[in-house]
Amino acid sequence: MKEKEVNTGRQRELDLVKGFLLIMIVFIHSFQTIGGVAAAESNVHKILFALFMPTGACLYLFTMGFGSSFTRHSQPKDMVKNGIKLLFYQGLSNLCYAAVMTISFNIRNSITSETAGSRELYDANLYSMLTFVNIFFIAGMCYLVLAVYRKLKVSLRGYVISAVIVGIVSPFTKLLVSDNPALNWILDMTFGGKGETSFCFFPYLSYVFLGYVFGKVLRRIPEDEKGNFYKESGIICGITAAVWFICCIVLHPGIEGFFNYMIEQYRIPGLAKVLGSFCSIIFVFAAAFRIMPMMEKWKFGYNKLCYYSKQISKMYAVHIGVYWTLAGFAAFYEFGVKECLILSVAALIVTDLLVHGYIIITDKIKNQKIAECFLFAQKKQTTFYDLCFIKCGLPVSCVLFIEPGNNIQRPIWCVHTSVHLDWFQSSHGDGGYVHPQYAHHPDTHIPIQCSAGSHDCKPYSD
Repeated sequence: MKEKEVNTGRQRELDLVKGFLLIMIVFIHSFQTIGGVAAAESNVHKILFALFMPTGACLYLFTMGFGSSFTRHSQPKDMVKNGIKLLFYQGLSNLCYAAVMTISFNIRNSITSETAGSRELYDANLYSMLTFVNIFFIAGMCYLVLAVYRKLKVSLRGYVISAVIVGIVSPFTKLLVSDNPALNWILDMTFGGKGETSFCFFPYLSYVFLGYVFGKVLRRIPEDEKGNFYKESGIICGITAAVWFICCIVLHPGIEGFFNYMIEQYRIPGLAKVLGSFCSIIFVFAAAFRIMPMMEKWKFGYNKLCYYSKQISKMYAVHIGVYWTLAGFAAFYEFGVKECLILSVAALIVTDLLVHGYIIITDKIKNQKIAECFLFAQKKQTTFYDLCFIKCGLPVSCVLFIEPGNNIQRPIWCVHTSVHLDWFQSSHGDGGYVHPQYAHHPDTHIPIQCSAGSHDCKPYSD
């Protein structure tokens, strides 16, 4: 491991893991939303859930912490913005789930007669939708905590110690129960005391902290040494995870006992679950890195997993809405095991199409806004002096609009990016030249000046 961070690019194994995680989430949620009692209590669901739980939700939060160590938007204020945005998505998604379920249920009733008992199920599910705590709340709160840690400049050792403390304390926080309903709801989704939320915020901080530390460690592993790193860490963590898994089976024999234990640990993971899950996650990362060359040959599968990884938040939010729409149209019919499996595939396809359509529409809106800016400039007879492009992963453009005849000084242009410029180009419009004086890097603060007679740039000095 190097002292300097030498591996700062995109980690492809992360995409494979997150993409596969999303698929598993879609399948699990079919049994939990549209599945009946028989499907929920079936061995298929219990085995699928038990195998998925060593990684599952904790992997989602782990990858969030992991990704926060690689993103360019890792400043405390950026994390606060992300946290608030995710908390907003939590409330918005709940309203959307309630809306689509209500609309689909009423459409069904307008076409056919109302099914006996469906009204009671509708009322119960509507309440659940409005008070539902999903991954957005957990991730949003974790981002706010990470912002505080980044502001305080906590060391990596501090993150590890914090993860251990959370794992030790979490099983005892469920004792925090209030007689006040509103306060009890807050305590429940924070610590899980009352047990009405699927999983709560505080215990999952451990995975975010460990994910951040792992990301920081991986940044110091050269790309050509990652194979050996994952081989060694994968073997150690794989053996540890297997021992933990076997101990869980022995201590909680039978499918029912093991399933119930995993349910309990899913809601409020203790230190043993945190360490076992952490080792399982590292093993999964190592396995993903190992099979990545084979996956890359299967272009469709590889591209899909990468796409699901990139759009995991959108896919997560939409697929639940798809299930509740189906539940409303079906008048909360209790689907069986085979039906849940088939509908899982259908829900994944529909979710994929909806997210893809959303991206196409939003891209068109963005392009339209850019076009409107140019039309506005032409209408106002504004002169385009410079159109500058910076390549830093994706192209970023900036247009300077200067009213003709204005006597102004050369502007200072600040480009906020943590990536070094690999090329810089300036194209000139009518009416003269205006040259950016600075290209500002938060990490290097290197000033750059473009000359009037050339498209080349050089370091600027007074």
